[in-house]
Amino acid sequence: MNKKSSIWLIVEATFAPFILVYFLGYPRDTLSDFIVCTIISILIYIWGSKLGLHKPAIQQLQKFDRTLLFITIGLFLFAWIYGAVYNKITFQTALSSIAITFTYFYYAAIQHFLAQRYLALRMLSISQQWSKVPEFHAAAMTGVIFGIMHIPYPNLIIPSAIGGFAYAYYFLNTGKLWAVIVSHALISSAILYWILDENPFTELIDFWVQ
Repeated sequence: MNKKSSIWLIVEATFAPFILVYFLGYPRDTLSDFIVCTIISILIYIWGSKLGLHKPAIQQLQKFDRTLLFITIGLFLFAWIYGAVYNKITFQTALSSIAITFTYFYYAAIQHFLAQRYLALRMLSISQQWSKVPEFHAAAMTGVIFGIMHIPYPNLIIPSAIGGFAYAYYFLNTGKLWAVIVSHALISSAILYWILDENPFTELIDFWVQ
């Protein structure tokens, strides 16, 4: 390990407790998440190469792509159908859902830049030292941590852990971060709004649709 890598490992160890306190203890809202995750993403984008965090080469793995596409479209449509069956869909609620989905693209982008370009690659560098299937174990560890980060939202812990694993495994095998972002934005925005009756961007969406 070179000197620069050692320095950045110390930086990681120093800031990790503060990041955990923010995600697990701070009374968060989506606006603060936007700001904090954006700042951390920019710092990792600038200095991530010093830690050896290089994204996997893009692979044309059609099996993974078809599976992700099928699950994404299926869950997105299921959420809207659920809303229709339970008479939740009106012009106003449909407009709100669409606005949330578009907003979620950026929210998913900063989340998965951190979850994949940092956390999954970090777990991969660790698992490569002992695992015969490092991508699988790195994705599993990423999923567990991603679930833990959602402890303030109990209903989302298990889905987040499963999704965190699936998205990390897909990314580590294909290198396609954009596909993960699109999938997460569509699925999460629709399920949160139509099935869980939650608006993650209340302070933003209420302003936009009035």
